[in-house]
Amino acid sequence: MEYKFEIGNQVMDIYEGDRGFISDRKENGGSRSYKVFFSQTKQPWIKEDELKLVEDKGLLNRFADGEFCGVEELKRILSFVKIKGELTNIYYSMNNGSTEFFPHQFKPVLKFIESTSGRLLIADEVGLGKTIEAMYIWQELVARENSHRLLVICPSTLREKWKNDMYKFFSIDAKIVSAQELLNELKDADDKPGQKHFNLIVSLEGIRYKDKKEDGGKKSPQEKLNDFLEKRSGKDLSPILDMVVVDEAHNLRNSATANHKTVSLIRDNAKNVVLLSATPIQTEETNLYSILNILNPEVFFNKKTFECQLQEGQNYIKISNLLRSKASASDISAVLPAIKSGSMYQYDSSFIDNFEKNLDMILSDDHKRLDYFERFAQKVFYANYFTRTRKCDAFMEQPKRNPCQYSFKLNEYEKKLYEKVSKTLKFRSDYVDRFGAFQLITRQRQMASSLFAAFESWLGKSNSDDESEFDFDENDIDEKFNILTKEKLNISELMPLFDVKLDELEKNDSKYNKVLECIQNQFKEYPNSKIVLFSFYRNTIKYLTRRLNDDGIKCISMMGGVDSDKNQIMKDFREDATIRILLSTEVGSEGLDLQFCDTEINYDLPWNPMRLEQRIGRIDRIGQKAEKLNIINLACDDSIEDRVLLKLYDRIEIFKCSIGDIDEILGKTVNGIAYVLLDKELSDEEREKRADELIDTAYIKQNRQKELESKAANFQAFQDYIIQNVDEVKKTQRFVRSVDLMFYVKDYLTKEWQGCKIEEYQQLRDALLIRLSHDAARSFSNFLQKQGTTSQLRLDTQDVLCLFDSSQREIIRKKFFEIITYSHPLVKWITEERLKKPTSSYGCSSILFKCDKSTLPTSGKGMYAYFIQQWEAKGFKKKKELKYYLCHIETQEVVCPLLAEEILSKTFVSGKSNLRWQNALENENVNIDDAYDALDLLKNVALNRNLEKIEEANKVYISNQGATLWQKKINLKNRNVAA
Repeated sequence: MEYKFEIGNQVMDIYEGDRGFISDRKENGGSRSYKVFFSQTKQPWIKEDELKLVEDKGLLNRFADGEFCGVEELKRILSFVKIKGELTNIYYSMNNGSTEFFPHQFKPVLKFIESTSGRLLIADEVGLGKTIEAMYIWQELVARENSHRLLVICPSTLREKWKNDMYKFFSIDAKIVSAQELLNELKDADDKPGQKHFNLIVSLEGIRYKDKKEDGGKKSPQEKLNDFLEKRSGKDLSPILDMVVVDEAHNLRNSATANHKTVSLIRDNAKNVVLLSATPIQTEETNLYSILNILNPEVFFNKKTFECQLQEGQNYIKISNLLRSKASASDISAVLPAIKSGSMYQYDSSFIDNFEKNLDMILSDDHKRLDYFERFAQKVFYANYFTRTRKCDAFMEQPKRNPCQYSFKLNEYEKKLYEKVSKTLKFRSDYVDRFGAFQLITRQRQMASSLFAAFESWLGKSNSDDESEFDFDENDIDEKFNILTKEKLNISELMPLFDVKLDELEKNDSKYNKVLECIQNQFKEYPNSKIVLFSFYRNTIKYLTRRLNDDGIKCISMMGGVDSDKNQIMKDFREDATIRILLSTEVGSEGLDLQFCDTEINYDLPWNPMRLEQRIGRIDRIGQKAEKLNIINLACDDSIEDRVLLKLYDRIEIFKCSIGDIDEILGKTVNGIAYVLLDKELSDEEREKRADELIDTAYIKQNRQKELESKAANFQAFQDYIIQNVDEVKKTQRFVRSVDLMFYVKDYLTKEWQGCKIEEYQQLRDALLIRLSHDAARSFSNFLQKQGTTSQLRLDTQDVLCLFDSSQREIIRKKFFEIITYSHPLVKWITEERLKKPTSSYGCSSILFKCDKSTLPTSGKGMYAYFIQQWEAKGFKKKKELKYYLCHIETQEVVCPLLAEEILSKTFVSGKSNLRWQNALENENVNIDDAYDALDLLKNVALNRNLEKIEEANKVYISNQGATLWQKKINLKNRNVAA
């Protein structure tokens, strides 16, 4: 005789009325019994004749029959669906941690979640919070994929900042490691997959391997690390790292360098890779190709193909920019023939033809125009690997930059010495290559920075080699040539040729006297001002620090390559009101947040305009409270280089506002100016004249670009559109709230584990006192051991204060407390247990909700039918989303999707069970059939909504990648969740 019930069937105890699931069955002497799972602590064996099969009528049939539960059922369903980490439109990083909310910082998160590649380059302008953005992405991976192995690669000067920020904003306790320590951690993780958890920070300088053995053939830690990664990559093993973040990724742009090779090997052993760069490289073909090749060598595998795609994609960018700036239909139509003649058109013809046909209608509707602006921008083939936000797009109101120039002339002795050294160096150099010329101009600029500091170094009176820090990037100059030119122009050997009087240079230092005047004027006008002063050269910084302190102006310094406690220096400068000035080199200040300063002084000017923008960006960044930022420049009238650079930077107004995306223009201009100034065949007058011509050309090109943006009559609309999705997330609360987590934990422990102590902690909001029962603590401890982590909650002998709002941790003085987020082991354990054990889900609820006027639908108060579906799309973009539908039963008016979502999300917090729903229907002169008709209408709306956008996303994929990907078809399915 066959068993009456199958394992997994839902049954009801006919005597107790409890519902549960069959988890086991047995027969003994002709009598059959079943183990029924009611909860973790209630799983009895019950005889077959005492059980009744519960048929799954389905959500819609239960609705039609009027079988409704209360609001708790809806809470139970939604909290589980949200917290288990599968939804692409729920953002686990939002409202979690101690960061201030800025919409633009979630743009990379949105793009990364929908991507199938796990690769992204974030190239936001300096000061917009790329570190925060990268950690938001990491939090999403922790929630969605149970990721637990993170590696951050950054310049050595930024390691402490990364460590501090990760703990301060996200409570992540990261460890700074060496190459050997990183190797040990990776080997350990390789031996114990799934058990090893770590958050590591390592310097790029500390792990790069240059293909040469050290110590007489003994392998260095860098070589051992390289060998381990290389061997592992060749075995096609699963990634050992869940995510790698590479800061200052522009250091990887030269594919021939050790930086590029080392990071490529790490990438091959990582599931997800995020690159960060404040330098906008998207307009430089070679640089962009090298970076994207690091991200995904399978997609970006051929430079020539890349360049062809890039060139063709420019037409899509042109139309995108024209739409953004409210250009005319004729201007836009003029670009369409170029698109139609390209290879992408054969895969994209329906989109382009439809756009052309409806162009006038699109331009007359701001929403449609901006929608097409985004769609054209996303058609660029690298769009899904790249995101960039400019300050002008992130913030409509920015601090005003107030430039001020202090010019000075060299005195007779200074000028004579400067000219004599320059002439001698020119005469002694054979200029067989451009690197010798760069070395010459470096010496000249060293003198222009500070004559005293330069000659002190060259005469051997200083303890440092000042050449090790100047403004030419190591990626731009081959190391062999650099060494060669140093040998050619060993300036120390030439010092006997000059009559150098260090005492005279210090006593009558024209430049120092000018900067002292500048600083005194600044403090007179702004008594509470804090100043950061930049120079390329360490000796200049040391010299200025000594002299300013001697003159009664208290200051401190920070330099690259110097063993000092940068965190302590920053703390002293920020908190000590008597320390007025921080003097720093570029390398020394990399990654620092100096938004409490309102003045930046350029003691010498960089060649690279983006270096200058990064200097200013130390103070012009998120958190700056000053309405005006003072940008002060020191310039020598006797230096052609200073005159030319000041003229260039003044014309492009870099001192007045962020230069944004004009780096392509500036990069080529500066390169041109450099070669003109290095041309020994030209006189000074000829060099300056040609440099002026290049500056004029750059100015004209820049103005053309500005004109395009100035046509945008409603720039606010564009800015709103960029962050529209993020604002929707915030408004509709598409994130895991503290109330979600509290209900999730409390509901599960109460229902499934008898004996757990759960009490509200009255002294704080969103806090519970929890003590697990013996059985629950044992199960939780087993989970912790398997995960390789720990928690105070594993003990059943103490109450643990659990904070569900991490912002309150600063006011806690209790010894035993834990911050409960979506990634806490307790939440992970509950989710795992719920996934393992079947639980009943009714799905239908009747809810009473009072909404304010701002969320009241146009049909007003009354009875509404709601419907929630989970949609999943697989294709170019992955999507799994909850869709909310709401309809007034009497008028059959369908509420707009965003308002429906907002209302239903709020019922989680303030909704109440409405068990007298029949009386409510009668009061509205409607019945259950009318309600079902409204639900049926919502079903039809649900079937037809969002298909167009999903299909369009796949068309973009096809048009970008070519005909071989036509088989990448849309796969869309839905599941009813609640009604």
